[in-house]
Amino acid sequence: MALKFYCKKDRGSQYKYNKIINKGNFTSVIRILDTCTSLILILLEQHPNCSFGLCSSRSIDFSNPKKLTENLENNQRFRVYSKFIQDRIGNITFTHLEYPFISSYLLINNSVADIRKKEEDIVKMFERTYNSIPDIGD
Repeated sequence: MALKFYCKKDRGSQYKYNKIINKGNFTSVIRILDTCTSLILILLEQHPNCSFGLCSSRSIDFSNPKKLTENLENNQRFRVYSKFIQDRIGNITFTHLEYPFISSYLLINNSVADIRKKEEDIVKMFERTYNSIPDIGD
């Protein structure tokens, strides 16, 4: 399962995940992230061994005449999302793994027998699902 979000008005845009919205206003971002993290508790009740991951889209600023496009590495969304996760989710249930060079983050459930094996499995799934992400081993 993948959770993706964007502005309703942008649903037809090929850049819907890249657009900068409410520039300088984090209230809506925090509300969205609170909703996403609240789903973790619900999913853990149904699937006690589940793990989570995120891939952060790079931003394209369409208000800028030069169309500022961020690099994939350590992008703005990744910095916000990873800080939010670190502040809200502890280490008792999950092992936190960061991949700043591809702006991705994993929460591996500590109840799995082999955390490194689970990490490898999720990384392979990311590589199959998000073919625009460079190989994690590079």
